[in-house]
Amino acid sequence: MLRIEHGTKSFGKQNIFSDISLSIDRPGLYALWGESGSGKSTLLNIIAGFDSLDHGSCHTDCSIMTIFQNYELIRQLNVMDNIFLGKPCSEENRKLLETLQIDHILDHYPDELSGGQKQRVGIARALIGEPGMICCDEPTESLDIENRQIVMCLLKEYSRHHIVIMATHQKDAVEQYADHIISIADHSLITTTLHETDGTFAKEKNVSLDHKNVSQLMRKIIGKKSVLFTVLFAVLLVLSQGSSILKQIIFQIPYSTDTLNSDMIYVKADSMESLQQAGFTATLIPSFLPVVVDNEEYAAGIYPYPQNSSHLPIRGSLPEGLHVLINQNAAETIFNGEWKDQNLYLDIQLEQTVWTIPVTVTGMVEETDTKAMQIYYDTDDIVEYLKQIPMPSGGSLYGAFIKDPQLFEIKGNYENMSQQLTSLSDVSFQASSPLFEERQKQMKESEIYRYLFTGFTIIITVLLCIGVFVITGRETDGYRQAFVILMSQNISAQQIRRQYLQIRFVPLLCVIIPDLLILFLLQNHYPRLFILPLALITMISFVLYVISTLQSFSMLKENRISTIMKEEI
Repeated sequence: MLRIEHGTKSFGKQNIFSDISLSIDRPGLYALWGESGSGKSTLLNIIAGFDSLDHGSCHTDCSIMTIFQNYELIRQLNVMDNIFLGKPCSEENRKLLETLQIDHILDHYPDELSGGQKQRVGIARALIGEPGMICCDEPTESLDIENRQIVMCLLKEYSRHHIVIMATHQKDAVEQYADHIISIADHSLITTTLHETDGTFAKEKNVSLDHKNVSQLMRKIIGKKSVLFTVLFAVLLVLSQGSSILKQIIFQIPYSTDTLNSDMIYVKADSMESLQQAGFTATLIPSFLPVVVDNEEYAAGIYPYPQNSSHLPIRGSLPEGLHVLINQNAAETIFNGEWKDQNLYLDIQLEQTVWTIPVTVTGMVEETDTKAMQIYYDTDDIVEYLKQIPMPSGGSLYGAFIKDPQLFEIKGNYENMSQQLTSLSDVSFQASSPLFEERQKQMKESEIYRYLFTGFTIIITVLLCIGVFVITGRETDGYRQAFVILMSQNISAQQIRRQYLQIRFVPLLCVIIPDLLILFLLQNHYPRLFILPLALITMISFVLYVISTLQSFSMLKENRISTIMKEEI
């Protein structure tokens, strides 16, 4: 049933065993005896498979359960779950719980128990599994005299048809109950028989847990924190992506150019020749002063009417003669929406005199891409009107207009407006494009808010990534003791890993998949949104979660159970 051959074990420079051999092939209670630090617990861990020999071999052909000196109960499970770990509870099991006097604390949790109660829970857990071998590490150390006797009688009875190996320093227990003594001295083993045993081994029941039972245990252990983690992940993800989306929507400068003069550039210059020499084709236009209505001045842009190439909605008639077209902003601000057939007076200063041109508003255009007030006139008709106004010094007002030019119009292209304005500026012309400059002003005014949103997005994203990586790693490490206890009860690390990942990944995927779907829908609804970085945030955080989880699980191996338990103490 158990055979150790030529085994050696050391920790660093400390030699524990030198060429030990041990053979146990019959039932009985084997007392493991030795001084403190001689290697009793190490030998039990090697036999149970929780540790390994440096050299030599250790073979067993039966299932093994361990009664730990430090109880090793899972604090997230109550006493009932700690004992049965998903196995069914029979009438015989209930009698065992009554014998151990723990039947009244089945709904309690380990933190609510005394040391003696914890020890009896651990003993019950080992016995109800009915393994072929039980390894006990000081099983009665925390018990009073009455319970010590009860436990020793149970172990003695169990040893009639099973192997019970018990590490102890209590001499009376050895003398009263042990059939064999395995003494550790000088890094070697010496076996002494006190009572010959001739019992037969009981047939093992091989009670095993199915995936459903393991899943239920894992949900009890990690369920609550898994939900909290998923909620935290979802909140940080929404904050990170939401702030970026809001920044793009609120402060996004549109690409559309729904104004009549979006492609027009207005240049202040001394002469047409200077513009032509610089390589620009321009048209001379009047430079009007701000509009005054009812003694109130309005900073409206007054420009020649270009062709309605954008097919913007126009109500009323186009500019003709001394009729003008205004946009919806001017109609609402200047005339409170009542613009039809309203009179306006356009002032122009020539030869240090202000001249007034009376016009009538007969049309209104919806320029959805600007907040500016704009007034459009027919250039030819205004020029004709200027020709009809005589000057005191002789000639017409038109002569003064062309003699002292101030403003020119150049047909440009909005997509290249920045370069065109820069080119004009490079040759010392003052040039402007109303729509382009309005949007540049909006960008500048919103700059601090865009920085704030960007900073907030970066901070939340960093917190999300750090939180996913660090919290997941620490949380998984926090469950490691519970996992090795499950492994010590013959639940494989593979089963634990698979159930853990399933419990943690499914809720997370229920957040990630809808998130990516929403981003996809937003991209279709708002084509100009920059969605790719937001999707990358989701994917990177998920990858970090997977890496952190797998990294924490990489050390979870059956032959390292004793080492992990020592690390967790």
